[in-house]
Amino acid sequence: LSIIFQGILSCLFLLLSQNIFTLINCVQVVNWLAIAVATLCVFHFRRTMPNAPRVIKVKYDC
Repeated sequence: LSIIFQGILSCLFLLLSQNIFTLINCVQVVNWLAIAVATLCVFHFRRTMPNAPRVIKVKYDC
């Protein structure tokens, strides 16, 4: 779904701006926002569901 959304946005920006460098900058902003949302979701789910089964567990030796 996000790839389709990013593709549609890319086509719209390219049609409106006619400049490939503007398109590259806008796509990178969308990409970094997606990474930020995914990172925030990890922290949110770790806080709200601490006992949920995890695929990867890290042992703290502190």
